[in-house]
Amino acid sequence: WWSFPLGSVATLVMSSLYYRYGGWRKQRLVVPAETPASAAAAPAEAAAAEPIGAQHPVG
Repeated sequence: WWSFPLGSVATLVMSSLYYRYGGWRKQRLVVPAETPASAAAAPAEAAAAEPIGAQHPVG
């Protein structure tokens, strides 16, 4: 039964150290801008990758 409190304490220590010293604050959640060549090819690639992208609604 010691595994539950020791595991919780270990998790607390590791997550606190990651919060304090981890590099997560420096990372950005920004999508890079597309170039014009890749933007033109994107619809064809999307249609090839997703079968539903090639279908057209009827009616």
